[in-house]
Amino acid sequence: MSSSHAMFLEVVRIARDIQAHTSDYTNFPARFTVPSMAPWPSSLQGKTIHVAKVRKQYKDGTLPQDVVDTLDNLGFVWDAKQHNWDLRVAALKTYKEIHGSLLVPYEYTVPSEAPWAKDLWGCKLGVAVTNIRSRMEVLTPDRKASLDALEFVWDSHELTFDIKVLALETYKNLHGHIHVPFEFKVPDNDPAWPSRCWKLKLGRAVHDLRCRGDNLLPGRRKVLDSLGFVWDSHELNWDMKLHALRIFKKEFGSLLIPQDFVVPSVAPWPERIWKMKLGQAVTNMRFRVDTMSRERQAQLEEMGFIWDYPELRLEAKVLLDIKFDLQSIKKEVQERFMTMENTNADVDKKFPLPDDAIKTDNELS
Repeated sequence: MSSSHAMFLEVVRIARDIQAHTSDYTNFPARFTVPSMAPWPSSLQGKTIHVAKVRKQYKDGTLPQDVVDTLDNLGFVWDAKQHNWDLRVAALKTYKEIHGSLLVPYEYTVPSEAPWAKDLWGCKLGVAVTNIRSRMEVLTPDRKASLDALEFVWDSHELTFDIKVLALETYKNLHGHIHVPFEFKVPDNDPAWPSRCWKLKLGRAVHDLRCRGDNLLPGRRKVLDSLGFVWDSHELNWDMKLHALRIFKKEFGSLLIPQDFVVPSVAPWPERIWKMKLGQAVTNMRFRVDTMSRERQAQLEEMGFIWDYPELRLEAKVLLDIKFDLQSIKKEVQERFMTMENTNADVDKKFPLPDDAIKTDNELS
């Protein structure tokens, strides 16, 4: 072994001890200057080590095998660029094991804790993923293949859309429709839902899709249409009200709906209209008849909707009159009772009864 190789191995051994608490590897820049401080021996301090030269010898096959074996045992990094790439791939694998996908937020930084390897601690993985996407065209085929094997997300927007579609499909399987309330959020750790969808604010996502409907790619609109996606939530609400009115008429024989009527959460009412304040909805329809489209008016009239019903107004007036009459009668009775009490009191004062005139029921018997 040459003296230069012996010196190089000594430098690597010291570096391994220094780097052991932060890395499982021993890495150097292409040219390394030994620091003028402990634990470096004074004989090495200030010397420049041409690491790139040793790496080239290894690549060319001219580095002695005993030196190669020793460096391998010390975790020496032969190719710094490949090493950095391997670390990124390792980070992606760990991220996927933890989160179930490779949709890495841009600001994501690897935490300094298990199960992450310590060589990955502090890695700005979100930035690394963005850089990989931007350099997709210049990646070697084998690197691209390794990422594809991990289901790397080349288009984050596309994956986000796919997750939303998956969530909508699951919602439809569970509820029979995709009329998702705005406040609905996919439950966490629910086996009925794919893990990729957990915690997704699906109601808000549906709202956003509606708002961007005109700007969506035709292919995406087609996918949503195949699921029965409702682009106009106002139209959906109208259809649900019509459905509720039809069921009410079938159940009760008319559309004379009390204002406080709320759709019960039982059959034959479908789940999507449970707890609908149908009575209030009917009242609102009557108040807004002047601004309602003729088409909607016709839909209501076709099912026998009652816009104005004097009979009920008359009935309400009769009930109101009865209420006032009862109040008047009650007041009159109270006044007469008070008069009788006062009269009896006056009689008692004028004609007091002797004590022996007051007998109990037992004495009278």
